[in-house]
Amino acid sequence: MSMERQPDRWRRQVQAPDGLITSRAKSKGSPCLQDDDSQSGEIQIYSGPSLPEDILCHIHSLMPMRDAAQAACVSRAFLHSWRSHPNLDFSKKTLGSNKKTYGNGEVARDFSSKVDHILRKHSGIGVKKLKIHMPEFCNAKDSCYLDSWLQIAVIPGIEDLVLALWKAKYNFPYSLLSNGSGDSIRSLHLAGCSFRPTSELGGLRTLTRLHLRDVCIKGGELGSLLSSSLTLEQLEIMNCDGIVCLKVPCLLQRLSNLKVFECRTLRVIDSKAPNISRFSFTGDHRVKLSLGEALQMNNLFMCFSGAVHYARVELPSSMPNLETATIYSGSEIVDTPMLHSKYAHLKNLSIALIALTFPPTYDYFSLASFFDACPSLEIFLLDVSCRDSYCMILIAITVKQ
Repeated sequence: MSMERQPDRWRRQVQAPDGLITSRAKSKGSPCLQDDDSQSGEIQIYSGPSLPEDILCHIHSLMPMRDAAQAACVSRAFLHSWRSHPNLDFSKKTLGSNKKTYGNGEVARDFSSKVDHILRKHSGIGVKKLKIHMPEFCNAKDSCYLDSWLQIAVIPGIEDLVLALWKAKYNFPYSLLSNGSGDSIRSLHLAGCSFRPTSELGGLRTLTRLHLRDVCIKGGELGSLLSSSLTLEQLEIMNCDGIVCLKVPCLLQRLSNLKVFECRTLRVIDSKAPNISRFSFTGDHRVKLSLGEALQMNNLFMCFSGAVHYARVELPSSMPNLETATIYSGSEIVDTPMLHSKYAHLKNLSIALIALTFPPTYDYFSLASFFDACPSLEIFLLDVSCRDSYCMILIAITVKQ
């Protein structure tokens, strides 16, 4: 009977690249995430041509992890390459650990069980990307697996490592990166853990992106890592409250993007990296910003009380080539002054004054100082939003020359 006359039947089947047509498994989640040795369902021989094994492996490596696991369930060729799949992405979504199906504790246990099973079946060869997003219900007991998981997957050749935890108290084993495993890492993203790099263990030679969020790390420890990671291009630090002084050495010639958000104990940012073109900062107005001669800086984002006054008074001489600036302020006590300093190349300027209330004496018309300071200005956006128990004012102005 032709395929056209049996649409429902063929809709339930999967044609595997090794020449098999197999009924799709109906169990919750992918069977390969539970037992990748299982080969259930009817098997019918397909007479079409098969592809060489190396091409099949390459095709398999390009699939998202969940799709690759499902393909391994219907193809012996893909089952073999599954055990050396290069992109491992573990999250509630990819593993099907749904809170609607399980309770909070069951989500954590289901997640840990599946990740542990997959990695123990994995050969540990060929891993390029490892991403572990632990569910918010996981605790220190659930995170006890992490050391063994990282030892399996973090070996020479890995390029992208993401470890995102919630409340688990976990000390990331930096020594794991010192035996040559870290020499190939280009991107490192850590969240919700302790990270203690030391100069004795060296840096990460090929690291280009470093993102730290809610990480317990001190300024000296981070400085040690930065001083020996000379290929770094992007540095993002968020909610890392152990850093009081952030020093970015001049050795980071390739660093072009620096972001520092909400580090509550931070008091000094001292950057000597000469080629930063994008700088973003959100935090306390008391933080001393020292960015050197930021001749390459063309994109600026700042958010703190007094940011408008700071941007007009402190920055023009140090950022002569700035082209785009976005300034958020929760309070402006001093009017914006008229000065001779200019942003000669600034084309796009956005200012947002957002607070519960602004001092009634603040002169909003003093913001006109920026028109005089920006002769090349093309777009100017002003958003003033004052909220109290009586009123809400929202003004948006767009001006194009």
